[in-house]
Amino acid sequence: MGVDEDGEEIFEEKKVKSISVQSKVFDSWVHLNQNVVFKEGEYDSYKLLNESGVFMSKKEIESPFKGETFQLAKRYGYNLENDSVVENSGIDIITSTRKKVSAGIKGTVTDTGDNYVKISHKKKEIVYVNLNPTVSIGQEIKKNDIIGNTSGDRLHIDYYKDGKEMCPYIFIKGASGFQRNVNGNMSIVEMALSQLGQVGGRPYWSWYGFGGRVDWCAIFVSWCADRVGYLSDDIVFKHASCTAGVNTWKSKGLWQERQSGYVPKPGDLIYFLWDLTDYGSDHIGIVESSDENFVHTVEGNSGDRVEQNTYSLTNVTILGYATPLYPTTYGKYSEEDLYWLSRVINAEAGSDWLQDTFQQDVGSVVLNRTKDSRYPNTVKDVIFQRGQYECVTNGSIYKEPSAKSIANAKYILEKGSTLPKGVVGQSQFVQGTIYSTYYDRVLGTTTYFCYI
Repeated sequence: MGVDEDGEEIFEEKKVKSISVQSKVFDSWVHLNQNVVFKEGEYDSYKLLNESGVFMSKKEIESPFKGETFQLAKRYGYNLENDSVVENSGIDIITSTRKKVSAGIKGTVTDTGDNYVKISHKKKEIVYVNLNPTVSIGQEIKKNDIIGNTSGDRLHIDYYKDGKEMCPYIFIKGASGFQRNVNGNMSIVEMALSQLGQVGGRPYWSWYGFGGRVDWCAIFVSWCADRVGYLSDDIVFKHASCTAGVNTWKSKGLWQERQSGYVPKPGDLIYFLWDLTDYGSDHIGIVESSDENFVHTVEGNSGDRVEQNTYSLTNVTILGYATPLYPTTYGKYSEEDLYWLSRVINAEAGSDWLQDTFQQDVGSVVLNRTKDSRYPNTVKDVIFQRGQYECVTNGSIYKEPSAKSIANAKYILEKGSTLPKGVVGQSQFVQGTIYSTYYDRVLGTTTYFCYI
């Protein structure tokens, strides 16, 4: 066996004597022989690495980001999503919007569309999805040539050899495992972690004002929030009842149901209901981190102790997550700005077929209004100004935004408005002097961006 100039394998056929071999699945053999193969503690490490998708393989495709490493948001094959098994034909890579994507193989561009590029060479074919192409059909390209720019925070890649679907992770250089969700607020998490091992909860329920022991999981969360200044700033509210907590977060529009597929962030509050025939909530914890399958928590009154726990994201006892608007800043904007701007973009222009530029213009109207004396001076207050946005009236403002909407909200918050500062009107009727228009080819409607 050898390799030709294109990296293709060359086989020489030889006749050999038939041999009967009894085989066993490797993982099964390892499990049965773990005490012989591994030293103490090594088997757990092996299982962790195996679950993380670590492969020894032939890396024949260049990284999509010119030599950079990358991490996965979703594995190849079957994934558990919202209590359903979903098959992924390739891999989904964590990235950022407008990042340059490089060709992993040399070849010919055999197909392109609004959000994908397909490259073919002999027996190989690779498809990049969720990017804006900068190449055209029939174009010859080399490895590492730029083929487009990412259009969101995920880049999907499919790979085929001899027409057979392959796992791209095995063949692409730079793959470095999976990334836990680390965006969020770590101050309250670190405060909770500092209390690990505390038994009985006396420091917390006595602080709250109780003279004797009570169920103290929500009290513990309130205590941690107070120690980092979030109670006094009204970011987290003081409560001892989990049911009351859930109701309050819902009334604030800061609640995500487990079934929505929301991936929790550090600092989010996770609420549980042990008896599914009951109502309300029985328990609360603080999210430490999460990945594509699990959420990791710090909880008070977990066996009457402060403990770390791990749950499947699909665990039916998880009622949902509260998402406090922590004062984390990203450059010149706050988490609250990103929270509401991404939601108004999603509600007003979240359809799959709408372009990034339209989403950015919708968000830019909000930014322009914050700097206009006729409107409130914060993103949230502009959006909730009476009679201005229908999505506030009909409640669609509270829908979890798409990755595309979040990416475009981040873009204009970081780069600034895409519209002249005087353009503060966005409507399907003319409000003033027209600056630009956007025609929705699916719904057949026109949006006017105007000076008012």
